[in-house]
Amino acid sequence: MIGGEVPPYQVGHKVTFTCRPGFHLTGSEHITCGSLGMWQPKLPRCILLPMSTEEPFYDVELPPAGGCSRPAAIKNSNADLTEKYMMRKTFSSGDQVQYMCNVGYAPAGGSSYRTCRNGKWTGLFMRCERKMCGTAGEILNGEFSYTGVEFGDTATAVCNNGYVLVGQKTRNCLSNGWDGRIPVCEAVVCDEPEKTNAERSDFQEPPHTYRNVIHYQCPSGTLVGKEEIWCTENGRWSAPPPHCAGLVRSLRRTCPPPNVANAYWTHSHYPWHHYGDVISVSCTQGYVLTGPSAISCGVDGQWSPVLPECKSRKCKCTSCLCIITADIQEHFVFTYVFFFQNHCCCCDVT
Repeated sequence: MIGGEVPPYQVGHKVTFTCRPGFHLTGSEHITCGSLGMWQPKLPRCILLPMSTEEPFYDVELPPAGGCSRPAAIKNSNADLTEKYMMRKTFSSGDQVQYMCNVGYAPAGGSSYRTCRNGKWTGLFMRCERKMCGTAGEILNGEFSYTGVEFGDTATAVCNNGYVLVGQKTRNCLSNGWDGRIPVCEAVVCDEPEKTNAERSDFQEPPHTYRNVIHYQCPSGTLVGKEEIWCTENGRWSAPPPHCAGLVRSLRRTCPPPNVANAYWTHSHYPWHHYGDVISVSCTQGYVLTGPSAISCGVDGQWSPVLPECKSRKCKCTSCLCIITADIQEHFVFTYVFFFQNHCCCCDVT
């Protein structure tokens, strides 16, 4: 075996076989690693040739007069004899053999036949070109880097800054197209920042993805640190969260807007609520309140007693009777037009 490749072999790699002196190659001289991890065509064999006591010979079956031996492999043709002709050793003048393109190659013109004429084979004019795979697909917030788009080439996925790859990084161009699936690039996520005595001037719900910004402020005292921090491309915050220095204990704390999903409240929607403020929470249509309907802003800047929840209502339908009334109007003999009006009970929501 020659070719200089070191196992394990990759899809598309080709291996060329030669036999030692005294052995004859049966099968294809070239094989290719296929998409399913199998060599194509089948592995050849080296068969021991019988030896004469008088003198050695390596072609025990001579072709008939004017005939030909099995044609040798044609280098760089990317084609081999079809299996039908692989096992034949001799051919008569006028016999033909057929070639087929190797795995990953497709016919691109020219005859696939050669003819034995007066002990010599005619040339092979069939051209075999590498199969095209085209684009490996589009990646949102990323792209593919190609070595090419033909059989044996690869496409490697690369995500933009602030995004991480989820899925298969490299796709291989096989005889039947690109293997695997198109990966995705997901935004980097930063953990919830550490809590300090500084207050957020706006509320950002997690997850905190790449470039999300959190703003801080102090109700009293001095802000120490950055007024805003953002989620960086490596999944860390741009700076530690700030804190407030020189707080006056006697000053009343403020509470942020209550973060209750699918709810609204009757108090004015100020950015901040002061100590002692009381608001009434109600749920939007289709949701039911669980917890207190009235909450107040405490001296510690927290809502008391706890924030309620708005949960989706579950509908229970009781059996009901549909009453149908009909008005009949006679227009012609044996011809009637019906007008129906349905009265049905509705679903009882509890």
